[in-house]
Amino acid sequence: MESPPSLELMLGPAFLGSVAVTALFGVMVLQGYVYYSHSKGDGWGWRILVSCLCALEVMRLSFILHAMYLLFVKNFGNFEFLSYPTWSMVALVFPGNLVELIVRCVFAHRIRLLCGKRRRLQGIIIPITIVVLSIAAFICGSIFAAKRLALHVTDEVNTVSAYLYGHFSCAMAADFLAAASLCAVLFHSRTGIQRTDSVVRILMAFSFNTGLLTCLCTTACFITYVVWPNTLIWMGLLFPKSQLYVNSLLASLNARESLRNHPKRTSESTGYEVHSLHFQRSAPTTLNDLSSDGAERGLKESSYTTETVETK
Repeated sequence: MESPPSLELMLGPAFLGSVAVTALFGVMVLQGYVYYSHSKGDGWGWRILVSCLCALEVMRLSFILHAMYLLFVKNFGNFEFLSYPTWSMVALVFPGNLVELIVRCVFAHRIRLLCGKRRRLQGIIIPITIVVLSIAAFICGSIFAAKRLALHVTDEVNTVSAYLYGHFSCAMAADFLAAASLCAVLFHSRTGIQRTDSVVRILMAFSFNTGLLTCLCTTACFITYVVWPNTLIWMGLLFPKSQLYVNSLLASLNARESLRNHPKRTSESTGYEVHSLHFQRSAPTTLNDLSSDGAERGLKESSYTTETVETK
């Protein structure tokens, strides 16, 4: 029988992970406030969706804080307590998996809309693949959590490790595919107009960075679990994982207004003064507005006229 891991490898990662998830929760609250302050043009369905995601994160944070209270306060010095996972530490997996599933489905829906009629095949195959991988990751993660609750931390872990391997593998594949697909679709949506292409480049960088961040977090969880399966290092990395998805979605929603005004700011920064730049377009009503600003759909719907252009 292997010797039990040190307290540093058990309590340290759990503490640091709880600090990280608390900080990201504060960022989520701020972004949620900004969203509801500027989301009058969005439908009720999307507002309810954001509310559900925030509620799931509140539930998840409460589970994490309960687990930390049991570890650091109620059972302080009780080394036998560390041999079994607390129910709250296992329960937090379920809302986290659901949050990740919902956000990935939103990104898949965005890819489908961006592909349009000209890339109908890609607009069907890629979103379906992302959704299937996301559902598989949700199922594997939920089964692992349910089975792990009854197991000893240092014994018989390998009997359920396959489910966690499947969860991390499907999650990494879905995140990478979503980020790569968004970047590819936006790349092919360029028009040759400098101001609109600059918006497309911003969207590409944002999609790549958010997808890369979540993919790296999942990869780190996977590697640490393979190398140190009997510690809580991987769990400490797992704590803030779902928060990254919610914050990336809220950031994309809150960036829509600034991206719509980006062409005007670009023209001013390049030495030209645009006295009148009109976008004949209705208020945003869907989550797709962020992507459609730089894609063919948005370019077809928007038209702008410049009355006077003078060189500074």
